[in-house]
Amino acid sequence: MAGVGMDTKIYPSEKYDRVRFSSDQGGAGPSAMNLKERKIQQDRFYEVQSALTLEEARYSEMRKKIPGLGRIPKDRINTQSQDSEFQKRKQEHVVFVKQNFRQIECSKFVPDPKKLGVKKIRDLKCHCGEILTEHAGLSSAQPMNNVQRDIVEAYLIPEKLRSHINRETLFKAPPENLASLLHSVPWSKEDAFRENICTTFGKISFVNNDNSKPAKYVRLSHNDSVDRCLELMEKHWKIMEPKRPSLCISVIGGAKSFKLDNKMRETFNTGLIKAAKTTNAWLITTGSNVGVMKAVGNAVSEGQSFLWDDDRITHTLRLIGIGPWGYVKDRKYLESDGDGCFPVHFKTSNIIQHGKPVPLNPNHTHFVFVDDGYRNNYKGASEFRASFEQKVSKPTEAGGLGIPVVLVILEGGTDAISDAMVSLNHHIPVVVCSGTGRAADILAYAYSHTRSNKGELKPKHEDKLIEKIFDAYGERWKEKEIEENIRLHLTNVKKCMEHRDLINIFPMNKHEDLDIAILTALLNSKAGETSDEIRQNQLKLALTWDRADIAQEEIFREDVLWPTGSLDDVLMEAIMEERVEFVALILTQNVVMKEFLTTQKLQDLYDKSLSRMDSHHLKKLMRRTINSEEFSYDNLARLMESLMDKYDHDFDESSIVDTGPGKKFSPVLTNAQQHFKFPFKQLMIWSILMLRQKMAMFAWQMGSEPVTSAVAASRIYGSMAEHIHRNESALKEKVLAYKDEFEHLARSVLDECHIKHQEKAMMLAERKSPSWSSMTSLQIAASAGNRVYLSSVACRNSIDATWRRGIYSRWKVLVTVFLPFLLFTPFLEVNAMGEKKAKTFQKILTFYTAPITKFTHHSVISSIMPTAFKKQKYSSIRSECLSKGILFEDPEFPANNKSIFYSKIDTEIEWKRPKELCKVPKLVVEGVTCDDLNQGELGNTWFVTACASLALEKKLFEKVLPNLKEQEWDERAEKNKYAGVFHFHFWRFGEWVDIVIDDRLPTKNGKLIFCHSKSRNEFWSALLEKAYAKLYGDYESLNDGRSADALVDFTGGVAEKLVLTRLDLNDTKIVDQLFYKLKESCDNSALMNCNIECQKTEVGKELPNGLILGHGYNITKVLESKVEKKLQGAVGNNTLQMVRLANPWGIKEWNGPWSDDSPEWSKINKSEWEKMGLKFEQEGEFWMSFQDFMNTFTNIDICHFVNTSIISIKKTWSEAMFHGEWTVSGRNGGNDFNSATFLSNPQFVFDINGQNDRVMVSLEQHDIKPGRQELGIQLNTIGFQIMKVEENRKYRVHIVGEKVFASEYSKSRSVFGIMILPKGRYVVVPTTTSSDELGPFMLRLYTGSSSGARELTMECPSNGCPCAANFVLVSTVTIESCSELEIPPKSKVKTMDPYVKIICEGEKVQSIVVNNEKNPKFGTKATFYRKKVDQPIIVEVWNCNTLVDDYIAEARIEENGNESGISKELQLFGRKKEAAMEKPGKMKIHICSSNDLQYL
Repeated sequence: MAGVGMDTKIYPSEKYDRVRFSSDQGGAGPSAMNLKERKIQQDRFYEVQSALTLEEARYSEMRKKIPGLGRIPKDRINTQSQDSEFQKRKQEHVVFVKQNFRQIECSKFVPDPKKLGVKKIRDLKCHCGEILTEHAGLSSAQPMNNVQRDIVEAYLIPEKLRSHINRETLFKAPPENLASLLHSVPWSKEDAFRENICTTFGKISFVNNDNSKPAKYVRLSHNDSVDRCLELMEKHWKIMEPKRPSLCISVIGGAKSFKLDNKMRETFNTGLIKAAKTTNAWLITTGSNVGVMKAVGNAVSEGQSFLWDDDRITHTLRLIGIGPWGYVKDRKYLESDGDGCFPVHFKTSNIIQHGKPVPLNPNHTHFVFVDDGYRNNYKGASEFRASFEQKVSKPTEAGGLGIPVVLVILEGGTDAISDAMVSLNHHIPVVVCSGTGRAADILAYAYSHTRSNKGELKPKHEDKLIEKIFDAYGERWKEKEIEENIRLHLTNVKKCMEHRDLINIFPMNKHEDLDIAILTALLNSKAGETSDEIRQNQLKLALTWDRADIAQEEIFREDVLWPTGSLDDVLMEAIMEERVEFVALILTQNVVMKEFLTTQKLQDLYDKSLSRMDSHHLKKLMRRTINSEEFSYDNLARLMESLMDKYDHDFDESSIVDTGPGKKFSPVLTNAQQHFKFPFKQLMIWSILMLRQKMAMFAWQMGSEPVTSAVAASRIYGSMAEHIHRNESALKEKVLAYKDEFEHLARSVLDECHIKHQEKAMMLAERKSPSWSSMTSLQIAASAGNRVYLSSVACRNSIDATWRRGIYSRWKVLVTVFLPFLLFTPFLEVNAMGEKKAKTFQKILTFYTAPITKFTHHSVISSIMPTAFKKQKYSSIRSECLSKGILFEDPEFPANNKSIFYSKIDTEIEWKRPKELCKVPKLVVEGVTCDDLNQGELGNTWFVTACASLALEKKLFEKVLPNLKEQEWDERAEKNKYAGVFHFHFWRFGEWVDIVIDDRLPTKNGKLIFCHSKSRNEFWSALLEKAYAKLYGDYESLNDGRSADALVDFTGGVAEKLVLTRLDLNDTKIVDQLFYKLKESCDNSALMNCNIECQKTEVGKELPNGLILGHGYNITKVLESKVEKKLQGAVGNNTLQMVRLANPWGIKEWNGPWSDDSPEWSKINKSEWEKMGLKFEQEGEFWMSFQDFMNTFTNIDICHFVNTSIISIKKTWSEAMFHGEWTVSGRNGGNDFNSATFLSNPQFVFDINGQNDRVMVSLEQHDIKPGRQELGIQLNTIGFQIMKVEENRKYRVHIVGEKVFASEYSKSRSVFGIMILPKGRYVVVPTTTSSDELGPFMLRLYTGSSSGARELTMECPSNGCPCAANFVLVSTVTIESCSELEIPPKSKVKTMDPYVKIICEGEKVQSIVVNNEKNPKFGTKATFYRKKVDQPIIVEVWNCNTLVDDYIAEARIEENGNESGISKELQLFGRKKEAAMEKPGKMKIHICSSNDLQYL
């Protein structure tokens, strides 16, 4: 039931900006509160809530949850004046409606003689169509007494009928003579209808459609002014805000019998909403909830959205119902007492009853009810609607709105044909949706069989048309009406065809777009008109629709000339709305961007942009960088300088005009007329700042310097991303995606240029750009960290050339740095740079100014002077303290509890300097030995063990403790140069760092409490421990570490951990491999420690064999010695495998076999033992047999030293070092090799060039301070996996290859792997076990020869270069094998040593040589990114010879396969003239391809 109600819920928008109240009583009936009081209260709260700002409305919801606070502050309610802005707006609305609109009521009740067949008088209907009790005066909700009712009846009922029809007879049967009585009682609308002031207006809130905003409505007379109606809609309903419509779509058609199948409904809904949203169109129906009107409402409901307009929310789709007032169900509830309903709560329905009024559709946003006085009859609105549409479509100079109107017909009754005829007479184009039935199909048939605007049909087609009209409507006509009705409607159809050029047929059952049919109809309707304004309007309409193709065909014809400047407004709008195709099209119409884009137009562009909703990101950026949101050229320069470091506006100077001999002048231009030297650069900058990526791409393509411009665009986007708050992750990802697109674009353009001409590509990268402040693309890319561009071949070659600056040999630079006299010899060659020969002076200058020389010098110095930790420089601190005569006190590691413990406080500790602990302190007393150390109170055996290993290697010790003599007390004390400052060198994550400390040490009772030497006056170990504690943050963090990590920090080596409990020590092969691995490591001077693993509670416990659980021992020797025959009986074996160990404590040695005083030593004399290598070099050393060693110890830590020297007599390694990071949004996918995310991890490619090469890989992560695990801080579980990939793999892998190695995964600082790999290309993938584990890492790769290792960052080659074809297919080819090969007849060799070459679009990949085999197996894979998919991939078979290889035959891979791949056996053919000739042999191949370049 419809009615008025109130609701206490606060809804957002107009639901958001008002308070609803509801009584317990529904409908429109009375309640305990007087209706007038309720209305006043409702209006009061609605007024107050509407006056609140959005922020105040937001707080109203918060306030209601606080006891004692109402939603609205009392002062806002009590002080709200009647003269408030809300009240003024409402009063103006009410006054306007009352002054300009009328409603019609019937004032004379005379039953219609044709409708007397009722049982009771109350059901008799007047000529107006309404029963007596619903006539004006009797239908009021206010109660009436009998006297009042008699007065009203006397007014309404004619005197002759009053005795038969009155309040007493309502429930009686009509008198039998009523028909004869009515003959004497005349009725006419002129006499009966009375116009009154409009009281039916306001807002409708549909109570059973909570998703909609209230709809505005008004009731007006069919004679009222259309102009006033439009004025109401514009000024009071704000229907033109926030954006004026570009189109009005009027939809008519079937009512109660109308239906669409699913496919047609989807076509209609999609096309209609797309057209409406594209053009911000008004949609017009009759507003009822039936048939086509309901279908339109449903479409709008699906596509409806809301947007902010200042301080209110408004619809994006405007659906206007213009229908007859008398045919609205429950219309009386929309009437008010005179001041409108704001709002009226109205309940609609889906129930349709034949011959009765229909409910309103709740998805309409506005209703205009046209009142012609008749009730319960679908009449009165069509003419007003036609006039309304005509007024909307009229040009503005003719008094209209200048908004194009199009009529859309779906199905429909005879009134649809009549409405179409009216619209066509008003020159409104019509789109007929054929296939929907009745009127639509009738008009479509007539259209298809008429060929001119005369509406003439051939007799047979006219007969068929008559048949269609009868089939559609004849069933409801009486026999005598059929012929007349058919003639009438046939005439109407023919009249429609007289405007055939305005009709467009849209077949609903085909896969076409309704929105395009609407646009085509609009353009066709004006096709014959040639005025500039009409063409401009057509162009703007096509622009709004973004249909450049239609504009090119229908508007930009060859016979049309556009005056200069006539397209400027359209071009500006196209740029603003990012209609790239339109901009390109307009520029083909003799529009020059340099002439168009003046300084004023660019300012207008920025001003308009900054006023739009989609410019918030730019305003924030301007606030954060230049503290202003206003556009000016100064502000633009400041903004761009903050994003790019350098920026020029590039204003074009006034051109010089030649007016004759000797007469030249520069015309004076105003600032607004100034042009730009590089207008497309300015357009690209605006597009980037506004995040218009398509327009930025277009400006880039049209502008100059594509490489530098693309790099600059990437830089701007990258800088913008840095200023985006982390909470705006979606925006940041969008900006970074745009950045990557330009980054790859620059790379692809440069790569294309490099393929055509390498030198010119390098020049392009090095060229100073006149349009980008004389910066080079390399400079911009370097400042932006554009690794993708910088990794291109041309950039690498350019950087290398700049790096070497004419010096040919890299290794000779290092030699010459140490031996500079070689500059005067031919040893070092340099480029003459245009001279005939490089002179010695030029050679010297070239050498010392070359970056490679400077870097070499710096590297040499850096190896001597590591990076200062916390920016504390030892020499500066020492000099300052000496000059001031003070002892150094380290502010970065103060002498307090925080430097010792992070988990507790110890107040008994005192910090003392060495001179307070002994008289003559020294760093080292009588040399450094591994048994010098005492552990102290910390559980850092791992550190002490590492120190003991360090003490065994004098060179390493002096690297960690540099300038030992200079730092020693004695020398400094003699010269009064002691400043209480020391420094140590540690290797951390790829670089050496210099750590400065003071000499204050923690003590208790005058004794050192942590690591210290056995000699009381030796302090190197205590100071080294303090420096290491500073590196880790505090002393307590040195608990529970790993000696291998400390050894890496001391040496820069790579750590390897062996867990003996995981090995099968019963397997002699494994035991032998382990022994020789340890022996080789020991022979290569690796530092090795071992321990016996145990529970924490057992650490320090002594075993019966004399060894300590959890304690670290140094491995100082691994020995294999042959025993002479004469001694074999005594020794018991012909070979001894022994391990020598040392306890850092110097006590608690092994007491088993081969321990001191064991019987094994007494079997032969000492000289024989020493001859076999069994001797002691340090105190605390002891020997064990390798078998006992394996059976006793559980863990071995090895720190390998890798020789990467350029000049060395020992084996050297090629090192590649990479720093990377496992991140949330990018490179992190876990360690499951077969999972979908595995390949999202970082990937590093390397080559093995020898047949079999040993490879070492070390993966390290930033370590967590060892003791901090107790606080929940954990290391990642890390490891790496290596897979074999295609020989020419250049981009990231997307399908896992053959796994050739997988490291162990460990929650440790580093993971190490060593393997032997055959020749080929490989990818190493460092991972964590879970994608939740994040953090930085360092990967070190060591190979026997240069591996060309690099990180794979690009997913695939980039498309987008305008000067080259795009990549369209990626194919992976595997050459599995060949069979039955034969040596060519002309060959001079007799052996078959075949290999294959795979050739695709100029790229070649060669396999290994298979020696002496006519049926070779290759397994060679290659991946090609292809542009010409119709060209076959060629696989040539060659025979390897000493001098010149023999060509054997070739196979041609014609098929591309699919993503799953196909295997084929191919016949071999000849080449050139023998291309069609079969050759002996077959080839088995496998190929898979994908159009997705990131699939393989």
